This record gives sequence, C-alpha cells and structure tokens, in this order.
Amino acid sequence: MSSNTKVNECRLDTAPGDAGVICDFSAQRVQSSNAKLNERRLDATPRGVGVMCDFYAQRAENSTLWDVEGNEIIDFASGIAVLNTGHRHPKVVAAIEAQLKAFTHTAYQVIPYEGYVSLAERINKLVPIAGPCKTAFFTTGAEAVENAVKIARAHTGATWFNYLCWWFSRSHIYDYGANWKSRPL
Repeated sequence: MSSNTKVNECRLDTAPGDAGVICDFSAQRVQSSNAKLNERRLDATPRGVGVMCDFYAQRAENSTLWDVEGNEIIDFASGIAVLNTGHRHPKVVAAIEAQLKAFTHTAYQVIPYEGYVSLAERINKLVPIAGPCKTAFFTTGAEAVENAVKIARAHTGATWFNYLCWWFSRSHIYDYGANWKSRPL
C-alpha cells in the first residue's frame, strides 16, 4: 500500500463496558487505482467470493457508475438487478433519510414497527384470493423459501414433505441439505 493512501481503521475494545469493534470510516482515501484495490482485495478477502469486474465503484447516479480512476461506466448489472430505480433515485434517498431520522434497524421479529405491518396490510389487499391472507418479508429468496417450508410445516403439522430441489440461490439450510435426502425434514 502506498504511503499516501489512508485507510479506514478498526480496533477491538475489550474492556468491560466498551462497545466492541470500533471502526473509523471517516478516513479519506487518496487517489486509489483499480489495480491497487485489486491487490488489496486479493490480500484481504477469500478467493471463493467471486468478483466479476476489474474496476472499483466510487460513486453512482441513475445508471452510471464512476470508478476510482474517474472512468464512467454504464451499470447494466444494477446490484444484480435490485436497483430498479437506478442509483440514488431522489425518492429512495428521501425515504432512507426519513427512516434514518426515526431509527436504523430493530429486527421486526424482536421489536416490531408500524411500517412492516402497514406494508403487509397493503400487500394483503392486493392478493387476488378470497378470504384473509398474511404476508411476511425476508431478505433473500433462499430465506423466503426456507421460511415457506417452516410455515408449511407449522400449518400442516407435518414432520417432513417433498419439495422441489435446485432453487435459485442455494445458500441456506434447505438449499444444501434437502436436495439429497429422501426425508429431509
């Protein structure tokens, strides 16, 4: 690492009452290059985490990214298609800022909050079925599939059942273990 590059620093506080890991993300980096960042990545992260591009994003607006060397790139990947509105859409930024002023995160399963319930109610009204319905939210598709299996088991009382293998994500317990067992649950 060059001497003019300042990196963020973290330390571990271990005394009773200390906060644990303390990180200073306020450090400014001076003129990083894609090549130097790639060397740092190879030293700091496992090779099993694949990286497609050989450039490093510094900022983005709508569908355009700028790398750390100032190159302008059209972002066709959009965070693997999760940024349907592009980078930093004004309405999304405003919603995030409003939420941050209220609270950051509570984990609904531990401390529930009204926004979760309100969104579930809105979605329930849109479901084209007769009778009551319920909605749950999950972070990933694999997490949703895993919880669907758990919910189905709780509803039916079944200790096992058959379900389709080779889901799209393959990153949770049912993705790994269920596709080869005759009685997976």
